[in-house]
Amino acid sequence: MRQKGFAPIIIVLVLALLGSLGYIAYLRGYLSFHIPNKTIITPTSYPIETKTSSGTMPTENPAANWKTYTNDQYHFSFKYPEWVILDDKSVAGTAQVLLIAQGFNETKISARKDDQSEYYLDTAPVGRAVIGNLSGNKYRLPQGYCDGPECSSPILAVTVVNNGIKYIFSVYVGKDVNTFTELESQILSTFEFTQ
Repeated sequence: MRQKGFAPIIIVLVLALLGSLGYIAYLRGYLSFHIPNKTIITPTSYPIETKTSSGTMPTENPAANWKTYTNDQYHFSFKYPEWVILDDKSVAGTAQVLLIAQGFNETKISARKDDQSEYYLDTAPVGRAVIGNLSGNKYRLPQGYCDGPECSSPILAVTVVNNGIKYIFSVYVGKDVNTFTELESQILSTFEFTQ
């Protein structure tokens, strides 16, 4: 005589085992989850806190183990997470570096020596932000960049001038976004002038 109900118990046990293994893999950092229009979240993305002898809880610098990009021609460097793809689109007269990843707003870091103005710099600033150790104007272009029949997502940008070079940090953002994400701010905070 065959026992009914034994197969569902086996199935439940197998699913529980697979779920447990998946959770363990997630905790160990083997898996990551992507949330649309947000930064990629992995267990290693968050600072690790440990107590010191004074009893305070210092926070580890999340950018400490990031890759470093350096541009000798335009005298700047910045750090970025290793899961972000860096695409150097620099041409004569302009440094242009794109940072791209799934679930991450495309970010452009550029530098130029000429006086050519970016199209969104004709709008009024929406605030201030820091690039390197300099404070600059922050701009928001709600319609994005329009080239042809369609426009891009809105753009949030900050620009400063250092030693005759104009530096621009720009990000495609959501409709009503006026601030950089935590990850974008962390990348911006690592920006340094090398001359």
